[in-house]
Amino acid sequence: MIKKMIFFLAIGLSASALHASPSYVGPSGCSNCHKDEFADWQKSKHAEAFDLLLPGKRKGAKKKANLDPDKDYTTDEKCLKCHTTGFRKDGGFVSVSATPELKGISCEVCHGPGSDYRNIHKEKRLEFTRAEVQAAGQTYGSLDPTVCKKCHGHPDTPFKSSVDPKYTDDVQALLKNNVRAFHSYYEVDGKH
Repeated sequence: MIKKMIFFLAIGLSASALHASPSYVGPSGCSNCHKDEFADWQKSKHAEAFDLLLPGKRKGAKKKANLDPDKDYTTDEKCLKCHTTGFRKDGGFVSVSATPELKGISCEVCHGPGSDYRNIHKEKRLEFTRAEVQAAGQTYGSLDPTVCKKCHGHPDTPFKSSVDPKYTDDVQALLKNNVRAFHSYYEVDGKH
């Protein structure tokens, strides 16, 4: 009886491990190979998104959106889900002290949690296909507008086009007009 229980427990644990959601690895998991993209991102609006939640930042924009410009929004859950990476998800942002590398909008917000597809990157180097990494959870904000719309167009955002036309949820316009928001597109080597 005990052997059967151990057997089924082992099978159950193996099955749950196979179906576990990918987890976040943080920007340091991407920066060794994607140096140019990482350097661009470090200077981007997305990298600094968490800092906009601090008191005194972007006072005019906050006033237009009926927010208190002197309030600290760094613990407001409505804000954290779009101003951090992986808030409340496996391996994602917990707090500034626990997961400082995940404050701001880093690689995995646009490309998905990296634990699974990163293994493919490491194993196959430049010889993997986009289909392989997409099957492992990698996303491409520039190809799939739903990636950007998770935040740009989210019902909780106070920054809507009714506040200012620049707050559009037209993802193609965002991508075209805001190259400084993320990273430049670089030619890829290999099949990917």
